[in-house]
Amino acid sequence: MGLDIYHLHIDDDVTDFPVIIDVEQAQFQKIVQFSRKKTNQYIDFERLLSDHGFSAQDYYQALHQREMSGIGKFSDSFYFCPTGELDPMNPTQTGLYFTDKRSFFAPRPQLPPNVLKRLKTFKIKQYPMVDRLEDVVYTKQIGYQRNAVADAFFNGFLPDGMFVEKSYAQRIFELTIAEAQQNFRTSFLDNWDDQRSLVVVSW
Repeated sequence: MGLDIYHLHIDDDVTDFPVIIDVEQAQFQKIVQFSRKKTNQYIDFERLLSDHGFSAQDYYQALHQREMSGIGKFSDSFYFCPTGELDPMNPTQTGLYFTDKRSFFAPRPQLPPNVLKRLKTFKIKQYPMVDRLEDVVYTKQIGYQRNAVADAFFNGFLPDGMFVEKSYAQRIFELTIAEAQQNFRTSFLDNWDDQRSLVVVSW
């Protein structure tokens, strides 16, 4: 598991780093003024399941695997478990596996033997897509840190979190290991903009 921490500044121009925000959340109110609408494409899992005779209400996504399949190309595979299945890696019911991986041979899911015994596999040429109009802010990267935190970090922060208050950056600094603190201070705290800074954590 890897941890990525980004310090981003909101930009007035369209950039290669749009960040989706929930404009209804109180914590993002001070950056709502910079938000714009953007249409993003997502895999339509409800349609994917229904096209193969299944209902989205009867399954949940237990695993997503992404592999590089060429220069600048990726393949995506998804493992779905029946609703109510408590342990997806030791299932008691048949699961579903969808992949768009290109291969001359039948796809071989990278899953435990217990899963493979109860699995229906489907090779997909093209996943069905759906457009969603979302609120985004366009950003540029100002600072970055990979890992270099104490274990206590994972008790205080959720995966895929985003923050616009400097107090959160200060807390991450306190949880950063000593050897990396100077870099974090320079890249995050010293460059903080109260109007345009945001921190994204992902693991």
